[in-house]
Amino acid sequence: MSHWARINEWLEHRTGISTAVRNLFYEEIPASSGWHQVFGSVALFLFLVQAFTGVLLAFNYAPSPGEAYNSLQYILTEVTAGRLMRGLHHWGASMLIVVVVLHMTQVFLFGAYKKPREAT
Repeated sequence: MSHWARINEWLEHRTGISTAVRNLFYEEIPASSGWHQVFGSVALFLFLVQAFTGVLLAFNYAPSPGEAYNSLQYILTEVTAGRLMRGLHHWGASMLIVVVVLHMTQVFLFGAYKKPREAT
């Protein structure tokens, strides 16, 4: 048995991570699924983008009234990819609102909140 196989077996025995990954990524997708059922995943992705870019921007932002403008100018002109991070944060916030509204509307119209919530 190879070295990597023994490590994988050790991790699986102690954590069960291989089984969890297999169940998560190799799940059977129903034939009735389509693009209209991805709004929840897109909302989660946009939320993670907001959290990541927000943390990166917070490292260089000073929220005091006297320093806010100067710190914003510093982010835009001096920080590597600062303009990109601010743009992602700005547009991500707007898109998150749109996607969450679409997701809530779709859940309401499809009745996805009603029992039974099983894939057909």
